[in-house]
Amino acid sequence: VVFAVASVLSIYIIMKSKVGLAFKAIRENEAEAKMIGVNSAKYKLLAFVISTFFAGLAGALYVYNPALRFADNSIFHPTNSFTPLIMTVIGGLGTIEGPIIGAALLVSIQTVLSLPSINTFLDNSLGSFFPSLSNVGPPLTYLGIGVFLVLVVIFAPKGVTYLVRRVCQRLYSEFSRRTKL
Repeated sequence: VVFAVASVLSIYIIMKSKVGLAFKAIRENEAEAKMIGVNSAKYKLLAFVISTFFAGLAGALYVYNPALRFADNSIFHPTNSFTPLIMTVIGGLGTIEGPIIGAALLVSIQTVLSLPSINTFLDNSLGSFFPSLSNVGPPLTYLGIGVFLVLVVIFAPKGVTYLVRRVCQRLYSEFSRRTKL
């Protein structure tokens, strides 16, 4: 938790600095960023170094887990590769809090869909449609996550973070309008 908080705080400080401003300028329009004097190659390399540092730190902490103590090739499974991307898309691209919110939502969905009562219900109700599977719960967990991802992309293309911000702004404007009357 300490490393997670320190990492998020470090990213927040970086994004509020001149370096973060250059990153945002390159993200929005690289040609215009170059015209105002931003060295895009330098800042792209810096972004790569920063991201690989945090990825390496996460990997080192993963291997340091007392239950694991070694890394095998199972960490390269496609599920482990796509999960951080799915978390980021669900939470909101380009935000600091987006991947955190996306991770909380994705883990919540996985936890709920993997409950024994849900697995039993899915086996009893949908098991006959999948005769080759002895337990339809885990594959349907991925299906549920996929459906949720598609719904987020359709109805909240900027992620859940932007949706929550928009709802809060609307509630605040409605509240301030009613208190002025």
